[in-house]
Amino acid sequence: MLKLIGLGLYDERDISVRGVDEAKSCDELYIETYTNVWHGSLENLEKLVGKKVRTLSRNEVESNFLIERAKELSVGLFVVGDPLSATTHFELLIEAKKVGIETRVVHASSIFTAIAETGLQLYKFGKTVSVPKPQENFRPTSFYDEILKNKSNGLHTLVLFDVNNFTFDKAKEFLMSIDRDGIFESVVVCSELGGKSKIFYGKLSNASANAPFVVIVPGRLHFKEKEALEMFE
Repeated sequence: MLKLIGLGLYDERDISVRGVDEAKSCDELYIETYTNVWHGSLENLEKLVGKKVRTLSRNEVESNFLIERAKELSVGLFVVGDPLSATTHFELLIEAKKVGIETRVVHASSIFTAIAETGLQLYKFGKTVSVPKPQENFRPTSFYDEILKNKSNGLHTLVLFDVNNFTFDKAKEFLMSIDRDGIFESVVVCSELGGKSKIFYGKLSNASANAPFVVIVPGRLHFKEKEALEMFE
């Protein structure tokens, strides 16, 4: 069996009771932390579930390692946030199903719902975009056009960043350098949601944040959304 167990947004205390129970019943436990910043303690997590937890690299997660282990054993993979927020982990479910391995998913808190703490209404978000790392001779900006499309439809945009490639200052510098339409003149910046939640509303140039962070470009605001955002100006 292969189990994907969500850790939630901040630290080991965000895991659900069901997650702890499922982990305790596993023969082997693993964790990956490369897809997000985790403020938890591996030692505390091991005490919580009463088992050793081994950290996996990206290559190990994306290889057949877990599938091969799960053919004979009950294997659990801890994932920061919700297990299915990243496509990598759904691929594990697909590959497991192909070879007849039973799977189970234990969901947890995710950035996709935690952003409701801003007061922006979740059903008014359009397509989420990810910002790739700019290279010396390659500065991808296709995500910018998607933000414009969302704004033209009155929708908010959640902007995600590769935590291994961006500090907030680098992310801010890059976004401001490509802002030909002034869409970052009014943004919401969220950091450490689920823990020491910090929310900022105003010009991107005035914002600061710790990891993990996201930027939201608001679309057309309902008066209640405006009222909520004013608390974070």
